[in-house]
Amino acid sequence: MRDYTPLVVQAIFKKIRYPSRAIDKGYEGTVRMSIVVNKSGVLEKATVAQESKYSILNKAAIKATEKAAPFPELPAALNTNQFEITVPITFKLQ
Repeated sequence: MRDYTPLVVQAIFKKIRYPSRAIDKGYEGTVRMSIVVNKSGVLEKATVAQESKYSILNKAAIKATEKAAPFPELPAALNTNQFEITVPITFKLQ
């Protein structure tokens, strides 16, 4: 599990796009995404477990998660048909 989690997180983080409207308005926040990946790496479910106070950031987190799929196949060592993880996505202005 420790080897698979970073693969999922890294794939999602590569797809994050900070919405320009959110940047212009100074919106920052963290969205916690709850995701379920099946044995083949297909995204079965992506839900917001904890919203930021800005819907534009919530939508950007969902979009990044969906665009990151499909993920790598689950390693046989996990011996499961599904993998569930919660990924915090933080939008922070520099």
